Amino acid sequence: MHTSLTCLVLVWSSLVSTLPTSVAQRNYSEAREASRLSGRPLVVFVATGKAEERASMDGELTPEARKVLSEQYVFVVLDANADRPLVDALGIRQGNGFVITDRTTEVQAYFHDGKFGPTELVQHLEKFADPQVVVSTTETNAPIVRYSAYPGMNAPMMGAPTMAPARSSGSC
Repeated sequence: MHTSLTCLVLVWSSLVSTLPTSVAQRNYSEAREASRLSGRPLVVFVATGKAEERASMDGELTPEARKVLSEQYVFVVLDANADRPLVDALGIRQGNGFVITDRTTEVQAYFHDGKFGPTELVQHLEKFADPQVVVSTTETNAPIVRYSAYPGMNAPMMGAPTMAPARSSGSC
């Protein structure tokens, strides 16, 4: 009994020791797998520049953001140019941004296309680190654009009868 319990504890401790830390994962596949194994959400950053600049996110990660990332997340930094197919699949069009997934890595919890401020990043990281948050839709910084199939009020409709303005003869 004690031997099997000891083995279980040793296996668990070896798994826990391999959980992600504040060091970014090397690639998306490894990061996604580490996220699933750890039960932590995944953050995918997209950046441009040299490898060491991308790893540090050009200094954009504040100590507070790094703390939340190291304690609550798995993350990876993609190169906007070298990882173009994956970046396009994520929907990042402005060369930088980030995506936060849910804990299963199957649903995007938050999508941010473009530059971001450190306060904004930390707010979203803290929100989606909460295990009580259930992700059902993707929040985003992108403007909502809606297109209507209906013609505008002032646009003439094809095939609609036209009416001539009423003429007044000057008398009632």
